[in-house]
Amino acid sequence: MNLVEYLMTQRDKDDPEVYSDENTVVVAQIKCKDGFRISVQASCTHYCNPRTNVADWTSVECGFPSSVVPELMEYAENSNVYGYVPVEVVEKVIESHGGMIEP
Repeated sequence: MNLVEYLMTQRDKDDPEVYSDENTVVVAQIKCKDGFRISVQASCTHYCNPRTNVADWTSVECGFPSSVVPELMEYAENSNVYGYVPVEVVEKVIESHGGMIEP
């Protein structure tokens, strides 16, 4: 499962609120096989592209990694949030930690 597919599994597609560009959708933190954790978000209120709740995102917002991730530093909005991170970069980070543990 790629990152965009994972983000979409975290949405109740039967809920009309998900398709509204007025409601934030928050996804559970990703946990990796080696214990690494990171928040990856994409919605109308997150630093992602496109900024919609349902999409084939090309970039996402990351936050609060459980350890320093040098690959994210150029996207830092502040010390805990990284905006408009290309999906491919996040997928490589996840893979470097053994891949995600699917919920």
